[in-house]
Amino acid sequence: HADADNFAPGKNNALHIVVSGQFLRCGKQVRLVLGNDSADRREPDNRLIQEILRAQIWFDDLVTGRAKSIAELARRSQFNVAHVSRGITLAFLAPKIVESIIAGTQPLSLTIEKLGKACPLPISWDEQSAQLLE
Repeated sequence: HADADNFAPGKNNALHIVVSGQFLRCGKQVRLVLGNDSADRREPDNRLIQEILRAQIWFDDLVTGRAKSIAELARRSQFNVAHVSRGITLAFLAPKIVESIIAGTQPLSLTIEKLGKACPLPISWDEQSAQLLE
């Protein structure tokens, strides 16, 4: 809150702003995240949603026979085979995790990079939740 009467050229117009935030390590980077992770609702992360959707489409293409192999999926989607092979495991992501990503309530630490590094995912949904939501 600034008082206009006390704000004048030549005066010491120091302004102090206090916000809640935290430093968050994401791989080799450190980000300053403003706000309270548990209280603030964010917009859903479209990159995370797109990765999950892509994995589900890839898996469906394999199951239905629209794609004969992971190599064919990779060729069609212009990714390398290793990326498709790792990424397709996101089709088996725990529903609780998918719901939190779609709602935008996943932890700030759950980034596209963290999700990629978690692949291949543990089979157990409890283990996935422990690894990605905490």
